[in-house]
Amino acid sequence: MVNSPSTEIIKLTIIQKFFLYFSKLSILLLINISSLNAINKSIADDYVHEGINAFYNYEFDKSLKILDSARILFPEHPGVHFIWASSKYYYSQAQFPTLTTYDTLESCLNQIEPIYYNLIKTNPSEPLYNLYLGSLKGLRARASLGKKRWLRLLSTSYQGFRIINDVYRDNPNIIDAQLPIGIVEYYSSLSNPILKIALSFYGINSSKENSLKKIHLAADSSEWAWIEASGILSFLYLWIENRPDKANKYSKLLVDKFPANFYFSVMYLESLIRIGEIEKAKDLILELTNSISNLTNRQRK
Repeated sequence: MVNSPSTEIIKLTIIQKFFLYFSKLSILLLINISSLNAINKSIADDYVHEGINAFYNYEFDKSLKILDSARILFPEHPGVHFIWASSKYYYSQAQFPTLTTYDTLESCLNQIEPIYYNLIKTNPSEPLYNLYLGSLKGLRARASLGKKRWLRLLSTSYQGFRIINDVYRDNPNIIDAQLPIGIVEYYSSLSNPILKIALSFYGINSSKENSLKKIHLAADSSEWAWIEASGILSFLYLWIENRPDKANKYSKLLVDKFPANFYFSVMYLESLIRIGEIEKAKDLILELTNSISNLTNRQRK
């Protein structure tokens, strides 16, 4: 005769099954939530990328509409507020005198800086918020430079570099952080020995080779910084490093992606002339001559 299980064993079995079911349900919920977050992130990234592509292609009105909407729909997206401020600055450069553009930039930065401090406070484990805060400080330094406010320039430049360097040190997998570090290190490599020593106290490497590697990594592998990194490499290889073949590679990538960007096309044209691609250069000169009418009065000037 088989003994029936006791009441306590039955209760225990029911409790075990309940917790087993509950744990499975929790796992499923977590998976669903993670999937939902991934989907939302993908949608947000695509939306923001569309805004970025528009302003690099000189479609400023379209870009601002997209990014204005993106800030409302995806307010916790790490880059959307910084990219919005950058697009306002680019738009202002195409329309207004230089000092006015700095006023526009500072006004936008004043709006978004408290947002990033709040995002950092509520999401302390997300390093991208700090990365964009550091980049924001760098843009603020750009405005200070334009207005010749030297003490503020030094202060905000250092703050921005320190924040970005901390992100880079603790999260070397964030490739977008390679670009600003590489730029500062490249500048350091061109500086006089006394300035190099001073910069070394801030942890800035003065190796040109290493700095170019960082910028290359950003151009070749980053999600957000690749456009600026490619433009910077095109500039450096044309007019500082004297490697027009390398400038041709990166400027061609930019022109293919943003055919309406006059500045990218001019760098590509320069590279074509200097590597001896004269027929291609002639064709591009004709295209650029015909497209001048599409520029704003400020851009033509």
